[in-house]
This record gives sequence, structure tokens and C-alpha cells, in this order.
Amino acid sequence: MKNILLFTDYNDQNVQAAKFALWLAATMKVRLFIWNTFNPSAKLFAAQKSVAGFNDALPVISDRANEWIKKLTAEIRTGTGLKPLVQFINRDQCLKEKLLAVVRKEDIGLLVKQVRDNKDSKVLIDGSGIFSAMRTNCPILLVPEKLTWKSLDKILYVADLRYCRKNVVRLLGQLAAAFNASVTIADLAAKGMPYLEDNYAREVYHDAIDGVANQDHFYLSHIRERNIPKAIDVLVNDLKADLLVLVNKRYHFNELLGSAAPYILPAYIHIPVMIFPS
Repeated sequence: MKNILLFTDYNDQNVQAAKFALWLAATMKVRLFIWNTFNPSAKLFAAQKSVAGFNDALPVISDRANEWIKKLTAEIRTGTGLKPLVQFINRDQCLKEKLLAVVRKEDIGLLVKQVRDNKDSKVLIDGSGIFSAMRTNCPILLVPEKLTWKSLDKILYVADLRYCRKNVVRLLGQLAAAFNASVTIADLAAKGMPYLEDNYAREVYHDAIDGVANQDHFYLSHIRERNIPKAIDVLVNDLKADLLVLVNKRYHFNELLGSAAPYILPAYIHIPVMIFPS
């Protein structure tokens, strides 16, 4: 797996995404890059430096940012024994090169951002954030503000098997291997498409997995249901899934989140959502 890029403003309300990103990077043995989103008009950072060991002073990073990351990293170490590798993105680099250039330069393969409840307790997803992420060809992991942080044991990928993406299966296979997790591919026919016969669905499923990921981690759930939100509600909660995976604006994305930004995450989706480029 490639490196991970976290967007944060070092606010305690964003702690869940930061902890999840630190834990994910440490488990996958990749580097976590941090992009500061606080006060974007100010040039807060002048350099980037690894803070993996926290042995050296970091005069170019604000004390608050440094202490915030140190505290969360210490929690990850205490709880898991893992040692995340963290690197701050140069503010000038962000302003000059933009997101796509940073992703290419730092070999980023996953973006992480926290989503917050609004005054009506609805989780709103900023469409511009998803759009920017999709332009990099990287998936984005959206972490709810009220996430009950636990583990990554069960991953749910919702797709019409006819359009199951091998690049999605490959990344989920890497996550499953690292966390010893299971991946359920939920086959829900796309709107206007006929249901697949059971035997044919099994053939398509194996073709999607073969040579891409370890089949021992993957399972097929072949579902005949046209009400997509209802089906995903049952799948997420009955399977006790820890991560929901969708493809941007394809098949079931709009039926679940809405057709236009800002997208609304249903109340029954209380887990991180990973969105892949279409």
C-alpha cells in the first residue's frame, strides 16, 4: 500500500480521523503525511520533517500541532504497540504544487478526512472535498466525528458484480491481510439492471478476486433487493461492518448519499466510508 495523507486542523473535534489514520498507517507500515487545513491564508509551515521518534525539536511546526500529534501517537503506541511514521507537508509546497502534485511526489495512495455533524445531527459530506480527491485518482476515507474507534475486522464493499473494480479489490485485499479482516462483496444490481443468477454471480465474483487478492479474506453476499438504502442498512448493521466502501457517483453511491453535494450520510451509517474514483 502507498502512503496516506490526512487533512486536519489539529482541532480536538477531528481526533477520530487522526487516530484512525495513524493506526492505519502504522499497521500498513507506510508513512502518514499531514496537511494542515487551519488558516489556509497563513504560511504556518516552512519545512517538513519526520516526527516518528519525537527525539528532535520541531521549531518549524507549531507547538500545538506537534503536541497534538504526539499525544495521539502515544495513545496508538500504548493501545497497539505500533509506531506510526508521521511527516508534515510543507505549507508552501501545498500552496504552490496543489494536491495532485503532492500526491504524486509523496507517493500517496489514500486520503483521510473527518466529516462532522451539522446542527441537525446530520453528517454532511462536502462535495468539493470528494471532487478534489477524485482528481488525484486516490480513494478518500471519510471518518465520522462520533466514530466509536475499535478495530477493522469487517469490510463491506457494495457493488454490482458486473462492475466490481479490481483496483478496489486489490486495496481491500491489502487491508484485509494487514488487519486479518474479512471483506464482504455485496452484489446489489445497479438500477435498471437484471439480477444475476446465482451460478453466474459466483463466476463473476471469482473472476474479480482471482490473481488480485487472497480469496481466504473475501466473501460474497448475493442480494436481490431494489431498495438500496434499506439493503445497505441491513448489511452494515447485521454484519457489524467496520468500513463501508463505495465508488464515487456509480451504481449505489447516489442512491445512498444523494444525487448532489453536500451529500448526506444516513444516520444508520456510523462507520468510516471509503470512496473510490469512478
